[in-house]
Amino acid sequence: MGELKNRFSWSKSRDEMFSTCLRRYYYNYYAFWNGWRSDAPEPVRRIYVLKQLSTRQMWAGNKVHECIADSLQKLRHGIALPEPEKVVAITIDKMRAEFRSSREKNYWRFPKSCALFEHEYDIDLPDSAWQKNAEVVRISLHNFFRSPTYAKLSELPANQWLETEEFSAFDLEGTRVMVVLDCSFRTDEGITIIDWKTGRSMEGEKSVQLSCYALYAH
Repeated sequence: MGELKNRFSWSKSRDEMFSTCLRRYYYNYYAFWNGWRSDAPEPVRRIYVLKQLSTRQMWAGNKVHECIADSLQKLRHGIALPEPEKVVAITIDKMRAEFRSSREKNYWRFPKSCALFEHEYDIDLPDSAWQKNAEVVRISLHNFFRSPTYAKLSELPANQWLETEEFSAFDLEGTRVMVVLDCSFRTDEGITIIDWKTGRSMEGEKSVQLSCYALYAH
């Protein structure tokens, strides 16, 4: 495998960060590079680890996305899924293991492991706050598995699936534009793209993201 290169590309999130704070943009896309390597200089390793930090709310949203993506990958390849309750239980068990690892700050030794903001900065939270976080994941996943969308995807023929949580790109006037579709499939009417939201409402921020999705689908 050749050396992994940090290539310039455009994305909605990257553009928003550039417009908000140039220093944050530099740390997030350039200063951390190769920080995951065992021979990384200490400042670069530190930037990489701190870049990986997630709040508990972000972590919960990521676990929901990961679980759904894994479930859809199995569906598209004809692999039988356990009962939804079992899938949710497996996800919660993974969260418990990640929580323990993060609490021990293992991410400083294993920089690609779970790293929670609350643990790095020793924020004292009651157990109920973490339990509420897990409950958000449970409710979100139960809602997904009970939804008409999941029922439709469960019956989708293999040849109609396109992408699920894959890093993709297209060229727009010489600029590489990155997109990650949560789920996409082909129908007789065209291409359907589905985007899951587990956080705050983004009603006023969708037009650019949807435009990029439409260009990529085209």
